[in-house]
Amino acid sequence: MDEKKKKEEDLEKKKSPLEKRRDMMERMKKMQGGGRNPLSALSGMMGQMMQQRKNSRTQATLIKKLEEITHRLDRIEEKLEDIT
Repeated sequence: MDEKKKKEEDLEKKKSPLEKRRDMMERMKKMQGGGRNPLSALSGMMGQMMQQRKNSRTQATLIKKLEEITHRLDRIEEKLEDIT
């Protein structure tokens, strides 16, 4: 595995700046799913980042609500134990 990475890094070092840029553009196209405009790939990546932020915020609020519900259940459980 490490040897494969080293070979890839050596190849990267040998590439000219134009080839590096071309490779980067190819990777961006793959991420976006095609298109010749690099800005469309960037906007696609920005959209993915915004969605991840939204998901993490939603996840945080769900965790907070879950903690509140757990706390309420604990209090109800204590009250039930006191009754019995």
